[in-house]
Amino acid sequence: MFKVLMIESDENFQKIFSLNLNAFVGAETFFVSSTEDAIIFLENDEQGIDVVITNDKKTKSNSTLDIFNYSQESKSSINIISIGGDSSDSDNIHTIKDEDWKEVIRQTAKILEVTSSKMMEKDKDLGEMFPILLSNLYDVEVEESATDVFLLEDNEYETIIEAGEEFPIILLKSMKIDEVKYLYIRKADRLKFINQITKNILLKLGSKDLNKEQKVSIGQFGFDTFKDILSMAGMTEQAIKLAEKSVENMSNILEEFDEIEALLKSLKQNSNSYRYQHSVLTAAVSYDIVSKIDWGSKEQKDKVCFISLFHDITLETDEQAKICTNKELKSSSITAKEKKLVEQHALKASLLLKSIPKAPYGADSIVLQHHGMLNGIGFTKELNSSLSPLA
Repeated sequence: MFKVLMIESDENFQKIFSLNLNAFVGAETFFVSSTEDAIIFLENDEQGIDVVITNDKKTKSNSTLDIFNYSQESKSSINIISIGGDSSDSDNIHTIKDEDWKEVIRQTAKILEVTSSKMMEKDKDLGEMFPILLSNLYDVEVEESATDVFLLEDNEYETIIEAGEEFPIILLKSMKIDEVKYLYIRKADRLKFINQITKNILLKLGSKDLNKEQKVSIGQFGFDTFKDILSMAGMTEQAIKLAEKSVENMSNILEEFDEIEALLKSLKQNSNSYRYQHSVLTAAVSYDIVSKIDWGSKEQKDKVCFISLFHDITLETDEQAKICTNKELKSSSITAKEKKLVEQHALKASLLLKSIPKAPYGADSIVLQHHGMLNGIGFTKELNSSLSPLA
């Protein structure tokens, strides 16, 4: 397994990097809180650190240069990823602008020459279970676990959390006392599980303790991580980019019409919002599905991207956009006026589409029915055979 050393004192960020570097790069990550501690770690390192990750801006130090100098003096070839540091002529220093955590993982994979195909080959040697460091699960609040979680005892896997159950934080902490190091999930479930844990940590990080730049970076990290999961599930990076390009082209067309220009501006001004990311990811998944259907023409692919961008255009907030059932609508804390907007948003978006001459043929009907209701009002419990196939 690859070894990564990172200068990072925040426990939440440690969990994010530990989980995702393990899942996407196959690396074990060690953490220290200062340059001095990093050098001491390297001096006593018997395992062979492959990459050191520094953040001069955050630590208010010259850790990148200090570790590079140590590497030169000790005649060791250490690759350094410098977050927000100055550019360097050295082949061993890889600079990443600002705090782009997703790029850190991508750059680590590039340095270690890790590709999706290599990770798939490595998977064959893992067996059926995937280890998760117990320390990465402390204080992570999960109401419903996405997967079963197991404890290895006497060479047998015992289920300690069933899918759908709440994380037993007290139990996990007691395991720490018992010096349990790893819990296990089924290998096939690891991306689903890690995505859920990462999402929960990111939500915890969306607090007043973070500045605006960090919150934006975190949002993008979560968004890009999910796109990577789509890639590992079989979607090519090219398919995702084509879908995003199609969304952008459709957006440019729609901006010509005054009646929806303000709505589009509201949607696009925050690319880290749930509304925007939901639209783009829906476009990517729909684009890929249509590409695999016999009748999936270029026209149909552009149409689903158009619909993905437009279907929730009349909604105003992320809270509104997350409502997908009548039960959720009824129990929501939003105002009565907002509830009426959510209930009728498919109908209103469809009526807007009818006023746009350049809209793809039939797009208004699909948007009208996208929650399974023929009249575009409310949410269905059962799908009707009269619905448009693309709806």
